[in-house]
Amino acid sequence: MHVAIIMDGNGRWAMRRGLPRVAGHRAGVAAVRRVVERAPDVGISRLTLYAFSCDNWRRPSAEVQSIFWLLRAFLRLETERLRQRDVRVQIIGRRDRLAASVLREIEKAECATADGTGLHLRVAIDYSSRDAITRAAAGANAALCMEGPPTPDVLGPMLTRALIGESGEVDLLIRTGGETRLSDFLLWECAYAELLFTDRMWPDFDQADLDSALEEFRRRERRFGGYRRSRRSLPQSKMMDTAMAQPDALRRIRFWLGVFIIGLVVSGVTAFPLQTELSWLVSALRASSLQPLADSTHLLPWIEKVNEGLVATNAHFPFLAYGTDWLAFAHLVIAVVFVGPYIDPVRNKWVITFGLIACAGVLPLALIAGHIRGIPLPWRLIDCSFGILGAVPLLFCRQSILALERRGRL
Repeated sequence: MHVAIIMDGNGRWAMRRGLPRVAGHRAGVAAVRRVVERAPDVGISRLTLYAFSCDNWRRPSAEVQSIFWLLRAFLRLETERLRQRDVRVQIIGRRDRLAASVLREIEKAECATADGTGLHLRVAIDYSSRDAITRAAAGANAALCMEGPPTPDVLGPMLTRALIGESGEVDLLIRTGGETRLSDFLLWECAYAELLFTDRMWPDFDQADLDSALEEFRRRERRFGGYRRSRRSLPQSKMMDTAMAQPDALRRIRFWLGVFIIGLVVSGVTAFPLQTELSWLVSALRASSLQPLADSTHLLPWIEKVNEGLVATNAHFPFLAYGTDWLAFAHLVIAVVFVGPYIDPVRNKWVITFGLIACAGVLPLALIAGHIRGIPLPWRLIDCSFGILGAVPLLFCRQSILALERRGRL
């Protein structure tokens, strides 16, 4: 799959924050790194980035110099990392107007990554599509000068080979920054590309935005002047199963996220009146048939000890209890964070991953810190169970989200 991106909005992003325009270009480099790292994982084999157009020479010289300084720094610092990630770097566009220092870094990067097969990364520098077409036409005309003026049947394939070559036609063109024009970028290659325009400024564009763009691309039907037979050739029952599977997966995701969110809310709300709740628990254990079991397992003495400590803390050190109130509030805040994946699971998959990491961290915290604090082993195991119980619904969610993503690629 070939994706091209017009990386627009760096300057406006910086100006809205009261920063110099170069700060926006610097933040844009970080966005490039995020997209390049994500691209191979989502099926992108060729990625073309519009970094500097022929018309950009009209900008203030200080800004132009800062852009090329960032380009040199990016190539110098990232080439080895790109090589390790099996990325091949290629710079397209004119080179006759570039400084020698820029050309050296370009040649080093292209040479060092020449064997990369995981991702073909093309960066357009001093690029104009009309200029590229003109030069390709001139080259074709020169090659055929002995045979007379080339006919359209001959010239068309020659231009296609010259302009597209091994990169292939563009499947999806993304433009950030809210503008809705091609700006002289890959005009020949984008003849049948799907176009996606977003108001997102390029420095804010992240891996989730790329995933969202690809999801939108996969929802579209590409007919290339005809009609799409691949999906229509599917059996009717298969098409119905695919259509019904997505709502079912969403329902499963939202069910398990609902369980997780409710658990966080309950744990947060019940953490406020701890003294009252523990007093009720002690009274219930003493008055019920569970007292012999509670005594034999040392559960009741421990709960009584915790209750006594809580009463003393609230009476003499209320500021410590205030810290528990903030802990309870944190549970409620985390519950609100998980509303994001409840609404849009695929875009906010990172929240699920964050939750799984946090749940995994519960086990070493309970076993190590609990031992240091002198907490009995049974109580530490109870604390560990919260991490396991929290991870179960999140694992189900993650599996369903991955299934949704796979269906979206069909």
